[in-house]
Amino acid sequence: MYPSDILGIIGPNGAGKSTLLYILLGIVSPTIGDIYYFGEKFFKNRSKIFYKIGFASQYISLPYSLTVEENLKVAEILAWALVLLFLLFSAVFYPVEVLPESFQTVAKLVPTSYIFETFRQILLEGYTPYVFILKAYALVFVYFSLSVGIFILAFNFAKKQEKLLK
Repeated sequence: MYPSDILGIIGPNGAGKSTLLYILLGIVSPTIGDIYYFGEKFFKNRSKIFYKIGFASQYISLPYSLTVEENLKVAEILAWALVLLFLLFSAVFYPVEVLPESFQTVAKLVPTSYIFETFRQILLEGYTPYVFILKAYALVFVYFSLSVGIFILAFNFAKKQEKLLK
């Protein structure tokens, strides 16, 4: 293969297409052998290699062929990806004020940004901006209240549709 080539994995049922993808994603461990990508050991350089490749699945949701444990591993990976996304808006490594304006707007809706800004003020200025802590608690309260409301709506809807176990 050459750079910019597109590779399609095709074959009959049972040929190992899904197994190969599960191995590449780290869901299933290979029993023997090594995988190389342009001369680089795949598992040693996996994050660097994943940056260079794309994947289009035929599945809209999680694959039905995975076991419950494998689906949970996929869900765990997605959950950690979501956490990493929140780091961008949480002011963990830099102040909110250096973010682009649109990101600052989102950061104002993330409780952890106020907590990290509080820590930053304590370290740099020597005082505790309690208003930031109050804003963080207020946002947590709002999000918790919204979650409870959505749960109640969903529960009542499921009850009305008779989807709950008796």
